[in-house]
Amino acid sequence: MQQQPRATTGLPGLDAVLSGIEPGDNIVWEVDAIADYQEFVTPYVAAAQRAGRRLVYFRFASHPALVSPGAGVEQHDLDATCGFEAFVRNVHAVIETAGPGTLYVFDCLSHLAETWGSDQSLGNFFQLTCPRLLDLETVTYFGIYRDRHSAYAVEPIRGTTQFMLDVFRLEGRLYVRPVKVQYRSLDVMNTLHVRSADLFRAVKESAVLAPILSHTQWPRLQSD
Repeated sequence: MQQQPRATTGLPGLDAVLSGIEPGDNIVWEVDAIADYQEFVTPYVAAAQRAGRRLVYFRFASHPALVSPGAGVEQHDLDATCGFEAFVRNVHAVIETAGPGTLYVFDCLSHLAETWGSDQSLGNFFQLTCPRLLDLETVTYFGIYRDRHSAYAVEPIRGTTQFMLDVFRLEGRLYVRPVKVQYRSLDVMNTLHVRSADLFRAVKESAVLAPILSHTQWPRLQSD
């Protein structure tokens, strides 16, 4: 069996911060706007296409499409209004058919909670789906909107995923803060990293952190 090319975020600097992407990694991006999730989906998809990897895109939300049709892209349009159980069955049917080593992008999961009217259902969906993706050695991107959900959604997601990354913008700059990095370097936990092209530099200078903390509406950053 031919070995798959190594998975990557498509951003070498971010790969370095996360100590690499491994088969089975589920990566959750907490964002304020879908454009911020798109910032990370685009290089991930481009890298998958360059490597000839199979990529599945689950399309179910009302926001603009995150992935354009192209080589290696397999889009599955799903209807969340069919209910929790039917939606889970449909997603898992695709996952089982695609098999090991597939790469995935999900639309923003927050739309599922809105459709179902239940954060707990969103948390249950993630707990049912993430472990199977891990078993199949896939790499999967999920997005959720920050501060839209109760602990019934956030805690199951955080407890199950391998990576959880907070993303926010301030004065035109994009910042990433790892809040979970399972089995990886703990040095980056809760450390702000600012993006500069494909590089991500840890922000540790108090003169830089002070205006970020004073201007952001990100209470968990301040509480930490």
